[in-house]
This record gives sequence, structure tokens and C-alpha cells, in this order.
Amino acid sequence: MRRLVLDDGLPAELAAELERRGRPATTIAALGLREATDAEAVRVDGVLVTTDRATAATRGGTVALVPPGVAGRDAVHRHAHELAAQRPGSSRTYR
Repeated sequence: MRRLVLDDGLPAELAAELERRGRPATTIAALGLREATDAEAVRVDGVLVTTDRATAATRGGTVALVPPGVAGRDAVHRHAHELAAQRPGSSRTYR
């Protein structure tokens, strides 16, 4: 099961919620990458979960695009098992 790494477009407490459900999760900020470029962010060890289309379009890592706001939070919870199983190097949109 791959770790989910949430970008700044998602609430930081979502990582703790996922951890309580048994899903490895953290945030870009917790990894010290708050100021990272998109190219650096997508190379995290795990699946980068973002609300930013430009970041999601950046090649070089495993990226999941979710909608902003409450819809994104819900999408992450609803698809957490799929996110964690996403093929390395792929980019996918979840709603």
C-alpha cells in the first residue's frame, strides 16, 4: 500500500483522518516540501494527491487529481484504496 501525500490544496487534517483508517498518509508540508516546485513535488515517495491541474499534468511521479474543497476531501476518502494502489508513474483523476 503506497503512502498518500496531500498537497496544500487539501486540509492537513485529512492526512490524520486517513491514518486513523489505516492508510499511510502525510502532507507536502510535513515532508518539508511546502515551497517545492511541481516537478519536485511529483517525485515524492508515494502518490501525490493534488487539487491543482498544473501539478497533476507534471510528469515524473504518481499523481492523483481531486476536486478542490469538500468534494476533494470526499473523493480522497471514497477512493483511498484506489489511490494507494495507483500504478507508479501514472496520473489519474478522481471525483
